[in-house]
Amino acid sequence: MAVVATVRSDELYRTHPLRAMLAELGWLPSVSVVPLGALADAELAALLAGQHGAPVPRAVVRAIARRSGGNPFFAEQLWVAQADQQAGGPPVEVADVLLHRVDQLGPHAHRVLRAASLARGRIEHDLLVEVLDRDEEALTTGVRECTDAQLFEPTPDGSAYIFRHTLLAEAIATDLVPAERRALHARYADVLAGTAPAAVVARHSLGAGDLADAFAWSVDAAQEASAVAAPHDALAQWERVLELWPHATIGDQARVGGKHEVALAASRAANQSGDPRRAAALARTALGEAMTPRDRALARLALAPLLTPLVTGRQDEEIGVAELALQDAEDSADPALVADARFVLARAYLLGGRFADAARLADGAASSGDDAVALGARATAYLARCQLGDVDPAVATSLAEDARTCPDAETALWVLTRIADWWWPTDPARAEPIARAAYACATEQGVRSSVRGMWARETLTLCQWLTGRWDAIEDRMTTDPLAVNDATAGIVALECEVDIARDRLDRARRRLDLAAKVTTDVLNQLFAATATADLNLAAGDPAAAAACTLEALADPPPQTGFVDFEAILAARGMMALAEAHDDGTQLDAAPAVLAAADRVLARAEREPDPRLTAIPLSAIKAHRSRLDGGDPELWRAAITLRHGQPFEIAKCRFFLAQALSASGATADTAAAKAELDLAAATFRELGASRFLASADSLRTSR
Repeated sequence: MAVVATVRSDELYRTHPLRAMLAELGWLPSVSVVPLGALADAELAALLAGQHGAPVPRAVVRAIARRSGGNPFFAEQLWVAQADQQAGGPPVEVADVLLHRVDQLGPHAHRVLRAASLARGRIEHDLLVEVLDRDEEALTTGVRECTDAQLFEPTPDGSAYIFRHTLLAEAIATDLVPAERRALHARYADVLAGTAPAAVVARHSLGAGDLADAFAWSVDAAQEASAVAAPHDALAQWERVLELWPHATIGDQARVGGKHEVALAASRAANQSGDPRRAAALARTALGEAMTPRDRALARLALAPLLTPLVTGRQDEEIGVAELALQDAEDSADPALVADARFVLARAYLLGGRFADAARLADGAASSGDDAVALGARATAYLARCQLGDVDPAVATSLAEDARTCPDAETALWVLTRIADWWWPTDPARAEPIARAAYACATEQGVRSSVRGMWARETLTLCQWLTGRWDAIEDRMTTDPLAVNDATAGIVALECEVDIARDRLDRARRRLDLAAKVTTDVLNQLFAATATADLNLAAGDPAAAAACTLEALADPPPQTGFVDFEAILAARGMMALAEAHDDGTQLDAAPAVLAAADRVLARAEREPDPRLTAIPLSAIKAHRSRLDGGDPELWRAAITLRHGQPFEIAKCRFFLAQALSASGATADTAAAKAELDLAAATFRELGASRFLASADSLRTSR
């Protein structure tokens, strides 16, 4: 017979009778002691992933690990609280467990714990002495009680203490009465002023209710965070400065140059943090506070790029704001500001499809004395001329090289990402190293989470998807998993394409469902719609795939000059129709899908843009031919267009083999086998297990 007993050793105070008994039992040869420590981050990530049903972003795992101390019960409760969007201290269930242990201690320990709970993290012994203003003997007595109860752990050098669980400090702090909390915060602010980081003093000043001091310290904290490229921290501090503006002294207000300057700084931090909606709102706040043409120009120059049609779906909003910015800049009579405004307006014209206007304005800004503005303007003029048919690969190479050494991250990312965007539809192998340089730039400059940093990762993911470097995408998904939100939904959708091809449909569906719920970014919605159509096709549900594409096509996607989503979605719809036809099913959505395909074909004939539409048009025509048995020549034409895209070529070869097999001719059968072998080899190399299974099935049926 085996007897299993468990005990929470961290809840046994030093003189607890069980400690002696456990020590004696441990000496018996028939007794095995199995200590269970805190969960490591990887174990915690697996626990939360099981609870959530999908991988949890690394930043969330780290935050929960820090607060829970690796305790699985605490971690699960924190995850539930986060999912339920509960704010404030720890969940009630956790707080009750923790405070029950505190209630058993004496008054000296209570005073120590209450003061220490507001310190956050490491608590210096000398700091506790000053804050409590107590003699060493009383403090030592209180600390001894806390360490005996295993609530504190002394640091190795004995100069400070650390709460065993961050949640314990949160629970105690939440339990303080307001007057006690304010008094302790005030004492901390007095003691720490001039020695601790500004953010720490600002927090204590705010907790003490000293709002004027909190304003001044928050300004210092925001500037410190900006100097070390910590945009999330900078945003929090600048937003606090805006909230505290009415309580600041006139001198402190003047020190930051006015409320519009603070709002602009907050907008930049929000942009760098990957929150374009918040950045736009703060830029509008800056515009509302601006008093001079120069200040209005700066606010509009910050706002305009955040209104790109790639995000808003509205073609002229960015252009309208950028045109007003140029007027304000000209009224300010500042040549450098005028050049910058011309560059921003040229970018808006480029994204809005006004290529001749973009080239003209960019040429005017290219002579700017500001090297970053001049580089951005030259790149914009080049891209506009590419759209007009004047393509010179050597210029693209030169611009990309200059961008790699440009110290201005925003301009460098604009140039690299947009040049990669130009090349990927026809030559993804040329685009990929440029996109890789953009992502490296975003990482090195500390703006990987910014709007442009996310675009760089999105473009790199797209290029690697097309060129078959799927393992690189998977490595990035593992080492830097993304929280699914408005800014990341497009990247998540592209990552899901790898999961779909590799037959991990459940994970892809969970992530795509979440992406569709959280994003309002038009471009990201379209990426998610395309991936969802592919997911439904992989799951054998062409009706759902057709419905998904029709829903996305209900409002025609904006034509940005970089990607023709209307044609891509229509091609997915035609593939759904063809898949249903192959299974002997007639879709109710067939007339609407055919109408969408006809609309795209008519537009392409009326407004030809071979670079953007040739590939999806070939797919529309080839899949449509499947309704009549399939036309091998259409699939051969599609293969020639898929330069540098191994997976897409393999799929075309598979459908070509299907069409050849249908003819029954001996020569066609031999050709079908050759095409099928080539397709299967690529599917096997990429790990595209679902398509490899389809190829094996076709080989068997022949």
